[in-house]
Amino acid sequence: MFWTRVDRLLDVDPRVDFHDAVRHRIAFAFTSALAVVALINAVLLALSEQSRPFMMELGLAGCLFALLLLAALIRYKRPNLIIALDAIILILVFAGSAWGNRGAFPPATLYLPGILMGIHMAWGWRASLAALVPFGAFLGAVLFYGEQFADTALAYDAQRYLPLLSIAAAMSALWIIFLGSLLRTANDEAAQELQSTNDELANMVEKAESASQAKSEFLANMGHEIRTPLNGVLGMANVLLHDDDLNADQKRRLELINESGETLLELLNDILDLSKIEAGALELDRIGFDLRELLTSVSDTWRVQAEAKGLAFALDLDGLRVDAIEGDPVRLRQVLNNLIGNAVKFTAHGEIIVRAVQEENDAQVLTRLAISDTGIGIPPEKQATIFESFSQADASIQRRYGGTGLGLAISHRLAGKMGGTLKLKSQLGTGSTFSLSLLAPKAELTEVPEDAPRPAPVAAVRALRILLVDDVPTNLLVLSALIKQSMTGVEPVIETATSGREAVNKVSSADYDAIFMDIQMPEMDGVTAMRCIREIRRAAETRIIAVTALTSEDNRRALNAEGFCDYLSKPVDAGALRDVLEAHITTEA
Repeated sequence: MFWTRVDRLLDVDPRVDFHDAVRHRIAFAFTSALAVVALINAVLLALSEQSRPFMMELGLAGCLFALLLLAALIRYKRPNLIIALDAIILILVFAGSAWGNRGAFPPATLYLPGILMGIHMAWGWRASLAALVPFGAFLGAVLFYGEQFADTALAYDAQRYLPLLSIAAAMSALWIIFLGSLLRTANDEAAQELQSTNDELANMVEKAESASQAKSEFLANMGHEIRTPLNGVLGMANVLLHDDDLNADQKRRLELINESGETLLELLNDILDLSKIEAGALELDRIGFDLRELLTSVSDTWRVQAEAKGLAFALDLDGLRVDAIEGDPVRLRQVLNNLIGNAVKFTAHGEIIVRAVQEENDAQVLTRLAISDTGIGIPPEKQATIFESFSQADASIQRRYGGTGLGLAISHRLAGKMGGTLKLKSQLGTGSTFSLSLLAPKAELTEVPEDAPRPAPVAAVRALRILLVDDVPTNLLVLSALIKQSMTGVEPVIETATSGREAVNKVSSADYDAIFMDIQMPEMDGVTAMRCIREIRRAAETRIIAVTALTSEDNRRALNAEGFCDYLSKPVDAGALRDVLEAHITTEA
């Protein structure tokens, strides 16, 4: 294509900068047309027997200058300057033509409409109005000299110049058509290239969205697949830990199993949290909480591990002025756990200090939290990437200390989501200080009992019939054991089904007080099974509780909207199970 070659010649790309490419094309078309018309005008004057002296030379000079401007455009890429110089050359040419044709009508006058159109298309109507000033001066000069030389040998002879003026008029029409066609074609092709680029970008966006959707689906499936065995590990450990026949050694082993499972669950939650943050789908709570109590609770948890390593652990809260602030205590606790946990992990000797200071005004309080250690420190060249996902100081750190490098990345992003900042100051071999700054409104707290009693088992006065539905036998065993452990009185009758279809068949022939339904199952998923059960008249009012590894709030709302009366996330928590049993299962005879 013609303009594609012109773009390569001018080193512009409409896909990168559309307007810049159009300006270059207009300058190229304007200057080229000027050179061609000036050359044709010079040829016409050379063929005319009555042309004024030096007019042919003036046409050739105009052509030469236009070619020089074209070369300058290719070399220096200054389209606006080139078009301005084109206009100056035209003014000088017309001024010279007016002087050279004293007493005659210059043929070049007929090119004025086309030149005005070119200026209008290049710069707009304001530039066209401005161009009328020199062109008006030119026409005034022609009329002035025409009157002065009307009765001399330089007078205008209409009969002799009529053919020449006709040719000039035709050239003027060709000039207008040529320039207009060039500019229109340039705009059309540039618009087509822009549309092509937009289509490519739309395609790229679609692919990116598909990739993001695939990533979300992968993480959701991964979460489900990991939570399923974790449900068995943590569930059975929880059941066995409440066995009164265990000796101290057995109980400690079960506690280690439980702690390891909790660590794996925490890692899984970190990965899912990071995915939510990157997708902009993580929402924070805005509630009042006691900052002093939160800092004390987190510090007490890590103090035991620090002192077990022979480290001194200090909590300095003398700088706290306001205890009650508004924010998300769960996410703040998560950040503090990551920061203090890293301090304990990477410090072999010395001390760890958690310090808090505040500045307050009437409505808000600025809290600065600093976690300092005397650990291994971080090299300066690694500090810039320490908050990136899956990043640690070097590979040997991961081999020696473990971890995925997600904690700091999540903490940094959570700090930003909370409207704060997380900064690092570290020196290799000396230690590190992580500083968290948060600006939060002051809050009012309500009194809560300090040691809430553990929920008592649900008392059943008749044999409740419960159906458990899950395609994993281990999950059925765990949930069955947890339900039995959570109920007193008459032991419930628990039946199981390993698929949605089997559950529908069982409900068709028997009555159940409650159904605990897994969601992700082969053949027939839990939602479809629930819909089929609702169509069975005898089960229309049966309480159906979703038990799933899909743990987001969106999943909870979607399942409630489908018709599930409640929701349990895997691994199933014994306290949450007791709440569900007490809320939805009738215990009266």
